Order: sequence, then C-alpha cells, then structure tokens
Amino acid sequence: MVVSGLRRIAGWPGRDHDDFGSNRSKIMNVIDSNILERDAGGKPLHTFSHPALAVIGLLFAAAASAPLKAQTTTVERSARGAAATNIRVGLYLNVKPDCSSGTLPAIRLLAPPANGTITIKRGKVTATNYKQCLALEVPGFIAFYKSKPNFAGVDTATVEVKYPAGRTEIQRISITVGDGKAGQKI
Repeated sequence: MVVSGLRRIAGWPGRDHDDFGSNRSKIMNVIDSNILERDAGGKPLHTFSHPALAVIGLLFAAAASAPLKAQTTTVERSARGAAATNIRVGLYLNVKPDCSSGTLPAIRLLAPPANGTITIKRGKVTATNYKQCLALEVPGFIAFYKSKPNFAGVDTATVEVKYPAGRTEIQRISITVGDGKAGQKI
C-alpha cells in the first residue's frame, strides 16, 4: 500500500504568500501519478477487480452526481379589473407545517404583458383556516397588473415562481381589462 505519493521538487524555493520575503525554503508537494498508480509490490493498482463492477460503479457515480430534477408545473390563472388600476394577479407565500413563514419564493417575469406592467409588492398576509392553520400572519409577495390607460381587452403575462424546496411553477396569467372586448373606449 502506498502511504505517500508526495515528493519535494529539488531546488524550488517554495515561497508562500505569507512569507513576507523571507528566504527560507518550503517544501512544495507534488503528487507523482507514477507512484500512486502502483502498490507496494510495484504492480499497477486497479480500483475494480472485475470490469462489470467498474461499469456499475460508474453508473452509481453518474446517478449520484446528476442533479435532481426539480418539479415544474404549469398553472393557468385569470384576473379581471378596470383599466389603469392595480389588479391583483398573484399572491406568493410559503407557510410551513407549523404555521410559521418559510423563505419566500423567487419570482421572475418570463413574458411581460403587451399592454401593461406587472409589479411585485411585499406585504403581510393574514388568513384563517388555511391548510392546518386556524389563523396566521406571514410575509408574502403580491403581484399586481396595471394596464395602459386606454386599454380594454385581454392581456397575458407569464411568471416563474421558484419555491425554496425546489418546486417551480410557470404561471400563465390572463388579465381581462374592462369588459374584455378589444378596442378603444369612446
């Protein structure tokens, strides 16, 4: 068994950044692959005794190093309101099983609306009889849509919501402004 595959490079001063200019030598260690690849008897070392075990080992290593696929779902949402006013189109919070607040999700606008804007505001959300919680007050993000002043019709936006546990939602939001018929107000 090889105890050490390290050796000193002869003549190398081996100064370190913390020497502050001292001329004393340091040992610089280099891994010599020729030493590490052989056992005490000079025979080459093999990690796996059988080629099939090597393949199985590679498969397990690949599975262990592959990132877990996050669960992504697509949600269709709709909202309705008057032109040039704030219309609430989303409420985003994270409530733990003990009814306390978890880390808030990350929100990203993937496709902005053509006839308005989406804004996110932070606020406190109070609720009763939410899941197993009889009453709670937690921080949350509230998404609002505001159309152009003279717009009437249907506008759409796409929002990505990433929760801390790895779950991702793609929300396609359809906003009906005014009576929903396209055209200019008279």
